[in-house]
Amino acid sequence: TETQTEAPLNTETQTEAPSNTDSVLKVYGRGTGFGLDKLKISEEQAGTVKEIWGNCEWADVVTETVYDYVFIDGDREVRYSYDVGIFNDVTNMKSCILTSELRAEINNIIDHLVVLPTVD
Repeated sequence: TETQTEAPLNTETQTEAPSNTDSVLKVYGRGTGFGLDKLKISEEQAGTVKEIWGNCEWADVVTETVYDYVFIDGDREVRYSYDVGIFNDVTNMKSCILTSELRAEINNIIDHLVVLPTVD
């Protein structure tokens, strides 16, 4: 696979997802244009993602794979490859390869996320 080399995600111009709690992740995904679109994720979906992260067997290496989605959890940036099912925690320099069942669960969550409008 090919390594994706991009600058760290700049989210300053993106809209914020409505949230009553800090537990909701921020999620960005590749749209049809350049850059990443802000996606709305529910607390339940965010909880499932974090639960899967908690059960991952993280390796002390970031894999060389193209990513489609970026999850921001506080200061932590985790990139995700939809087709391969790999999380790369670029903040902590770790990776997790999902089982086919967990990959299907994460991809199902992603498939149901809604793109939030951008701020002009």
